[in-house]
Parts: sequence; C-alpha cells; structure tokens
Amino acid sequence: MKNRFRIAKTVLIFTLLSAIVLTVAGCKEKDYDPSKKVGIDKLEVISATGNKDNWNNLLRYNRWDDSEYSAWLRSDKAMKLIDEINKLPDVFGDAGDPYAYKIDIVYYDANSEWQCALKLGYGGFPDNWGTIVAYANEITPDRHKKLTDSTEIVAFDSVFLKENFDISDDMLPEGVTVDGFLEDTGLTYEDVSSGSFHMDIYLSNYKYGYYGIASHRITEDTQGSPSDAESLKSYAEENLDTIGECGDISITGNYQKYGFEIVRFDRFEEWKQDRGVSGYRTRQDKTVDIYYETDAHFEEKMNYEDYYVYVDPSNRFLIITKCKDYDVINAFFNRA
Repeated sequence: MKNRFRIAKTVLIFTLLSAIVLTVAGCKEKDYDPSKKVGIDKLEVISATGNKDNWNNLLRYNRWDDSEYSAWLRSDKAMKLIDEINKLPDVFGDAGDPYAYKIDIVYYDANSEWQCALKLGYGGFPDNWGTIVAYANEITPDRHKKLTDSTEIVAFDSVFLKENFDISDDMLPEGVTVDGFLEDTGLTYEDVSSGSFHMDIYLSNYKYGYYGIASHRITEDTQGSPSDAESLKSYAEENLDTIGECGDISITGNYQKYGFEIVRFDRFEEWKQDRGVSGYRTRQDKTVDIYYETDAHFEEKMNYEDYYVYVDPSNRFLIITKCKDYDVINAFFNRA
C-alpha cells in the first residue's frame, strides 16, 4: 500500500511538472521569425480625460521576442489597431481648443516596412475612439492600467493641480499662486500624466530658477578671493543660527536646522584633501557639487553622498550643505 501511495504521488508530481512545461511551451510561438518584423514597435496613447487614479495613458514597447508580451503587439488585433489609428487625421479638431489626445505609433507593416504616425486631437474625440481604446486594451497586459473610453476632457487648471497633486499657494515662493505657477511653467496634461513626472522634483526645479539659485553657485572656472580666519569667523557668526566646530579654514553650524559648513575659498583644495572629498559633479547648468564615495558593502558597489556648493557674493567663502530646500537657500542669501 505504501509503495502504491509513493508511486501515485510520484506520478502526480510528474504530471503537474509536465503540465507546467507544456503551459510554458505554449507561450512560445513555433512560427515566430525574428528576422521578419510585422506589428507594433512602440505605442503611446495619451487621453486627457484622467486623473491621478488613472491618467488614461498607455506606453508599450515591443521586445521582438517569442514571448506572449511581444506576441500581443504582433497580433491581428494589433494590426487592426494600426488600421484604426491610420484612419485618423494628423490633427483632429482645432489646435486652439483644449488638448484631447495624442497617439504616437511606430510599427512594421505587412511588408516589414518601418512606419510611424503621430496623431493629435483637440476639443473632442473621433467616432472610432472607442474602437481604438478597445484594441489598445486588448493588447495590454492585465497588470497594467487600461484606458477608459471617456471623452470628457479635463479642465487642466489650478484646481486640477490642487486636486491631483495637493499643491497649494504656500508651497510656492512668496507671492506666487498656483495659477501663476501654471502660467510660468506652461505645464500641460501630457507633462503631469507622464510616468516620469514627479511634482516635488518639478517644484524644486521651478524654485531653483525662480530664485536664481545658480547665481549663488560655483563653476569650475570660479576663482576665490583671499580671506583669513578672522573674516571667516565673522561671516559664519553673521550667517549661521548656531556655531559648531571652528577652525582656521572652515566653521560648521546650522541654519534653519540644516547643517552648513563655511569654507574659505582660498583654502578649498586643502579643505577637500583634509575632508577626503572623493570628487565633484558638474550639473547641466555648469555648476559644481562635491561628493563623498563610501563602500556600500554590497557586491563591490559604492554609495555617493552629494554636498551642494554655494559661494558668498565676495567669493571669499563657500557654503557647503546637503540642504535641498531652495526656500532655505534663498533665505540664506537674502536676509532682510
């Protein structure tokens, strides 16, 4: 009896394993020829009818392998979607009306010829919009958010930003309203609905430009002016809320609860060597930061700790901090 049980158990296990193998094998396409591309290579759909819960955006790239994921983009439904998209005019409606949709598609036609199309819509949606949405959803994995066939274009204004990003006037520079922020930046529905958009980063970059923070930064060519220990101490006492470690080259302290270090510019190279600074980074606007490199203790990877470098108007002192709050940085350089 025990032997029969063991045999039955073994047969069951092999049956299950065989089923799994057959299932996996079933996902492979026997007739797939990677040298002949027919189908969608890239598909982006943006419908200005969503919100933070579902932006009504879709972005798909084809890996051109024999997986089910790729097969959907090479399926008959994908080809029908291409046909429906090609029925659209390049511009639907009047460009002066509210933005409604964008479809950006790259594909290989039945002859494996590379094709692309960009379709824009304003003020409304075409009659076949529901069909386009249906086909697009059918070639999209269930784990992805699907498009809705809504045709109610959102009013992209300050109310929309407040409701979807919890942004308020007090988060902006003094005197700037959300309406003003929207006008200054020219933000669009397409911008904010992108998967790469982060409002906190965008706000920070806005403040960087609004306050003219770059004017307080150094570049590789910035030259320091001579100073001495006495003037260093005087500058630190005038500009920091509290003083910590004092030296002839630098003084540490706090400003608005952030750590700052004031360094004599004419002794910067010596200070970097003493502190073990690993190097510097040059940003897109040509300004310079320093960083420390430390062992991450994981697969020979390293951690990088950035410090931001500012300079006083006389070019005698550098202000070095990890503070990323540009409201604080602006206040530091613009005391009443």
